[in-house]
Amino acid sequence: MSGVGLDMRPGQRSTTADRVYDVLEKLIISGRLRPGDRLTELSLCAELKVGRTPLRQALQRLVSRGWVLRLPNGAIAVVDVSEEEIEALYAVRAALEALVLRQAVRRMTEGDLARVRDLLKTQDMAAKAGDPDLVSMRGEQFHRTLWALSGNTVGIQFLEDIHQRTTRYRRLSFAKPYRFKEGLRQHWAIVEALASQDVDKACRILQDHVDRSRNYVMQAFRSWRRSSSVPASPTAGTAPPPLDGKRAGRVTASAPAAGRKVK
Repeated sequence: MSGVGLDMRPGQRSTTADRVYDVLEKLIISGRLRPGDRLTELSLCAELKVGRTPLRQALQRLVSRGWVLRLPNGAIAVVDVSEEEIEALYAVRAALEALVLRQAVRRMTEGDLARVRDLLKTQDMAAKAGDPDLVSMRGEQFHRTLWALSGNTVGIQFLEDIHQRTTRYRRLSFAKPYRFKEGLRQHWAIVEALASQDVDKACRILQDHVDRSRNYVMQAFRSWRRSSSVPASPTAGTAPPPLDGKRAGRVTASAPAAGRKVK
């Protein structure tokens, strides 16, 4: 975690605890903090240049959000990952995104459809240019634009949370942006179904789109697990047996170096 610090931009209204939380959450999502890594207060305070009170507040929030786990000895470790969680995340995403899509149709104007089409054209151009990062970013913008049109702020918050958690799996398993032509074809098909007011068809295409995304991430995740030096633990977030020294602090067996501390 060397070189990590807080963004202390002038005029920012967030508290120190908020900024600590944001930094640690991003490190977990990006995979720089890996499943099973222990978070020690002394090291984190020194690295982030903060006191123990805001750090503890941030850690408690991470516990409540399910990003880290408090061990029997009081230590904090990054939670495990599992195939079961991938299945659950994508099942919830499919159901919730279909609901949001149906709500968006009732509010969508011709101007909204035109803006969505323009966005897909930029994704087309990124694919033709062979820019996978930009293709992925435009794809995320496509989905977020449809979410926003629904006006369902609660649903959007849940979808953003699901997106963060699935991003963690993609980063951990080095899953690359994929299915350029297939994904774009499905995006266009969703828009055309919405334009013809056939929301059932749009939802069917969306379900298939999410299912294919899940299958790809699952395949990449399994490949990553097989390359790990230690077998996977059975469930995400499961606490380990009592600590015994050599395997101290190990919550998951997915990372190559068991029980490494954050320094």
